[in-house]
Amino acid sequence: MALPKYAEGHSKEELVRINCQACASNRYGLLNKPYIATSYAGIDPEVYVTCLKCGNKQIDAENWYDV
Repeated sequence: MALPKYAEGHSKEELVRINCQACASNRYGLLNKPYIATSYAGIDPEVYVTCLKCGNKQIDAENWYDV
């Protein structure tokens, strides 16, 4: 699956799919710690994802999905 333009230039290890609360839509987000499994991300309080479309930061890993 091809990445949308706003997500190009990032490796799959850095990206997750998120339900962005600010955009109210599914988007690609950038993990602050590359290549961490989404199942583990919810355990580590220092892990967050930034929506690549609007810049909103989310710490709720329940709405993150592996690319």
